[in-house]
Amino acid sequence: MEDTIRAYIAGLIDGEGCITITRRKVKRLKTDNWFYEPQVIVSNTDKRLSDFLLDLCGGWVATVTKTQKECHKPSYHWKITGDNMRRLLKDIIPYLRIKKEQARIVLQFPSYKGNGHKARTQEELKGQEDLWLRMKQLNKRGSPRGRILTQAIPLLDSKGYQVGVGRIIHISESKPCLTPV
Repeated sequence: MEDTIRAYIAGLIDGEGCITITRRKVKRLKTDNWFYEPQVIVSNTDKRLSDFLLDLCGGWVATVTKTQKECHKPSYHWKITGDNMRRLLKDIIPYLRIKKEQARIVLQFPSYKGNGHKARTQEELKGQEDLWLRMKQLNKRGSPRGRILTQAIPLLDSKGYQVGVGRIIHISESKPCLTPV
């Protein structure tokens, strides 16, 4: 895979995607074990994007045609797991900017090739649970660093005349950023 393609896929995952670990109960086993599965997902309303990723990297595409609103388009969710996902993440991790830590966690996750849903030792389950919890915290929605405070300020042109109003957004423990109102 060319470097430009690696960088493009990393950008897609940073902007439109999700690197996560899913967790579900295994009902067919007579234990209280959870099954954990790392995966990468890219969602979009343009099928060409999902087809591009499918052709290049493997995986599968789920199509959602029932939307909450009539005006919404169908969406396409490309997903990849297992060895193909690991190879992809190793290829693109140098290019990831936002989801690099999530990729590192997934690459730490043990591979149980051929073991399927079979019960793991308590130690293995604890390790998987710890990685899942770290991922859950990284993927948590909302402000990552606490309360958001805003302050209105005038926007001035080069001659000092007010041309609008902006807001300084402060997120605790981060640098403030300016956004137009």
